[in-house]
Amino acid sequence: MRRQEARGKTQEAGGAGTPRLTGGHTLVELVASMAVMTIVLGGMGSAILVASRGVDPRSPVARQVEAGQVVEQMAGELSGLVGCAQRSGTMVQFTVPDRNGDATAETIRYVWSGTAGDPLTRQYNGGTAVNVAEGVQEFALSYGLLVETQQVPGPSTESGEMLLLRHDDTGGSLSEHRVQLSRHVAEVFRPLLPGDATAWSITRVKFKAKLDGSALGQTQVQIRTADASHLPSSTVLQGFSMWEWN
Repeated sequence: MRRQEARGKTQEAGGAGTPRLTGGHTLVELVASMAVMTIVLGGMGSAILVASRGVDPRSPVARQVEAGQVVEQMAGELSGLVGCAQRSGTMVQFTVPDRNGDATAETIRYVWSGTAGDPLTRQYNGGTAVNVAEGVQEFALSYGLLVETQQVPGPSTESGEMLLLRHDDTGGSLSEHRVQLSRHVAEVFRPLLPGDATAWSITRVKFKAKLDGSALGQTQVQIRTADASHLPSSTVLQGFSMWEWN
């Protein structure tokens, strides 16, 4: 029997040489490994099939997950409500703070018909109702109400007339002022009001006047605001015409 040998040498840096021989797999080993891989792949296929059945939207587990998500969504929205317009065991309509920047509260409405198998719907700002849970068998809402008493201010009351300004002749001589188109007579005043007053109005004004000539003149009597110099401004709050003969 002839003796066979395989020789070789390693390759070192900077030198050339022949590659070193390495061992291989026999046919029996390849066949065995293929059989093992077939078993592994079959097991993975079974696991994928079971997992796909586990996420079936019609399965009890999927329905429980869906119900939990809906309850969590409702609880989150109800936690920020600012008002509840309607409520019952199967319906609730409430408002939450502004979400879209239009300075108006948003309205949310959840409704279930009460019939087993019907969906639970959600309506946002009066839009189209959208199903948030299919095939609902039971749905019941209960409420814990907190009663608060608030003091609401009543209607305002109007007092009787009070004197705002008065000038009397103290015995001296009166001087005359002719009212003309470019010459006016005016008085500025600031009333002293009670501390709880919210508004005030002028009910009447009394002054002395006399005829000048033919008595055909017409005078404008006006209430105006005052400017920084305490002179009548161009803003007329109210006014009326007074004929000289009257």
